[in-house]
Amino acid sequence: MHIPAIFSDLALILVVASVTTLLFKWLKQPVVLGYIIAGIITGPHTHFFVTVQNISNIEIWGQIGVAFLLFELGLEFSFKKMRKVGKTGGITAITELIVMFSAGFVAGYLMGWSNMNSIFLGGMLTISSTSIIIKAFDDLGVRKQKFTNVVFGVLVVEDLFAVLQLVLLSTIAVSRSFDGLQLGLSLSKMVIFIVFWFVVGIYLIPTFFRIAKKMLGEETLLIIAIGLCFGMIFLADKMGLSAALGAFLMGSILAETIESEKILKLINPLKYLFGAVFFVSVGMLVDFNVVITNYIPIILITLLILFVKTTSAGFGVLISGQPLKIAVQSGMTLSQIGEFSFIIASLGLSLKVIDPIIYPIIVAVSVITTFTTPYFIRFSEPVYEFLNHKLPPHWKRAIEQIAMNSSQKIDQNIKRKYIKRYLSRTFVYIILITAIQLISFLVMEPLLKKYIPPLAVQIVGFSITFIAIAPILGALIMNKMASRMDFNTIWRKNKIKRHVLVILIMVRILIIISSLIILITHYFNFTLAITLAVLIGLILFYVASQKNMKNFIKMEERFLHNLNGRSSIPELKIPDDLTNDIHIELFEISNYSECIGKSLIELNLRHLYGINVISIMRGNCRIDLPKRDEVLYPHDHILVVGNDKQMQKVKKIFEKDETEMEVCPIRESMDIYQITLHPESPFVQKALTDCKFTEQYHCMVIGYKRMDQFVENPPSQTIFHAGDILWVVGEKGSVDELEQLRCDMKV
Repeated sequence: MHIPAIFSDLALILVVASVTTLLFKWLKQPVVLGYIIAGIITGPHTHFFVTVQNISNIEIWGQIGVAFLLFELGLEFSFKKMRKVGKTGGITAITELIVMFSAGFVAGYLMGWSNMNSIFLGGMLTISSTSIIIKAFDDLGVRKQKFTNVVFGVLVVEDLFAVLQLVLLSTIAVSRSFDGLQLGLSLSKMVIFIVFWFVVGIYLIPTFFRIAKKMLGEETLLIIAIGLCFGMIFLADKMGLSAALGAFLMGSILAETIESEKILKLINPLKYLFGAVFFVSVGMLVDFNVVITNYIPIILITLLILFVKTTSAGFGVLISGQPLKIAVQSGMTLSQIGEFSFIIASLGLSLKVIDPIIYPIIVAVSVITTFTTPYFIRFSEPVYEFLNHKLPPHWKRAIEQIAMNSSQKIDQNIKRKYIKRYLSRTFVYIILITAIQLISFLVMEPLLKKYIPPLAVQIVGFSITFIAIAPILGALIMNKMASRMDFNTIWRKNKIKRHVLVILIMVRILIIISSLIILITHYFNFTLAITLAVLIGLILFYVASQKNMKNFIKMEERFLHNLNGRSSIPELKIPDDLTNDIHIELFEISNYSECIGKSLIELNLRHLYGINVISIMRGNCRIDLPKRDEVLYPHDHILVVGNDKQMQKVKKIFEKDETEMEVCPIRESMDIYQITLHPESPFVQKALTDCKFTEQYHCMVIGYKRMDQFVENPPSQTIFHAGDILWVVGEKGSVDELEQLRCDMKV
């Protein structure tokens, strides 16, 4: 029987990848590099080893790997995290994006590359590698320091920008032009797709999970999650958007459900498998002849990343209001590229818009910057000390002033909270109305035309669409999503700003009128009189649809309940003038932690480590300001306040790893033995509890036989007699000790 080539190819790449990843683990380097090396070894450009037979099959598996990587990224992303990373993540990511995209494009242009090659190069240089940074943090033991939170915040925003880049670069590549109108339409389509399906998903999926909770075993939950992921990929593809966007969006929706952590654990093995195949397929495209020939572009791009990317990221952190130390540490941490650069390069190759030589160049640059990342992180603090010592005093004062101005701006923005909330809700309403109308015009209307006459299509299509958007139009009029109390307060206390409120109301009225005009003119081409009659009928219909309006408000409440259904981490802010080292950190109690089963008073964390436990998250429950007798359990999430040194100390007891446990000696296998008690046995006329079989002999009596009567699980007060046959569980060596006590033993 002849097996397909995919089996032999997978066997080859996985075996080689096993060896290379073990080697890189031993060298304390990211396993991603091991996968790339495995791809180089088994790829078509290497002739001293057995190579894969069908690369196209591996590429398909690699595409599935990209989907799982982005799905898992979405599960860890969560749109609510965008609020927590604050302006630091946004300002830094935007600064880095502008600088590096421009630098990459200019570098490509100066090297004589085409415009499309230069554009894709700029995109590849903008995104840092989350996996490489996390690995470096773990290896260096700095993951709980304050600057790491800033880095993770930047990475969250970068991940979102990376997904958006995939969509925009696809549009540019397909159109082969820089038409601003076309890019605007593509961006609008993407925003409508994201907002509409996010709202629908948050409304439906968490509700479904709660209803079906008792039926959701691990197998069922995994199948549902993968089905939803691939379903969203299909919808994104039908909309002409990137499959990566669909996978990421469904992951971010599921991240808001109570089952998100379970899904993440279930999906990890699949991500590891298919992700490994993807990175191996990356290595297969590396041709050392191309790398050697293009050593100058590799050196130039590497220097751009190590110095320009580091500087732009550090500057972004600095202007966002962070101190110089955090800016230097964060900037030097973000000085690499990784998996998303490969995904962008794969996109360019699949669309045949970039030259094949770019792929091995980017991989080579990624490998170099991966090796330099741990050293940049390690030397970031000495670099800060050097700068802090050498910078002129007036520069230091300017940096401090930036941080102070930043804090003041945050306070001023609080006053505009109502307007922001009003505009954000209005934006969501516009997206929902637009999405419903597009579904009506592009999907429902063509379907109706197959089954009913044209006039019926107009009436039915118009009626269904209007019924769907009527509650949203009513909510715009009644202002249900903005607080009436805030409106009245601003109106009374701030007469100067009343015109702003009037403008906001007029904007919503304009939206309502525009939506109705679009809907009516699409389905009808009547005279002015008939159009006015229809408008009057619509007004009467709205007045009579109060029950429908109440149902919509219930739907709003359900959406908000689902969005905030997960027990979230308390959002606390450390005052900037307290200290630069104090920060909040989240730990997970590992299965090997010495804290398990101990109360907070027993652990005495404040006295021994100087940290304060402010919250314990256990499953879907959150215990704020826990009492001293609160006991810790495995997988509890502990929110603590402290400085960098205190966090490093307490991390060792909270998140103790299996590798830190003492190696247990190899023990003999256990068996069940029969022991007959002779009259001179020391156990005769003794109670079971006094014999101390477990404590002294490492054995356990599970039963005994007396006068042809077998007693199972004898009570601890049982008195043994001569002639009793004991059934003992233990290792042979332990039972041999009993034999030396003048006991007969039978196996």
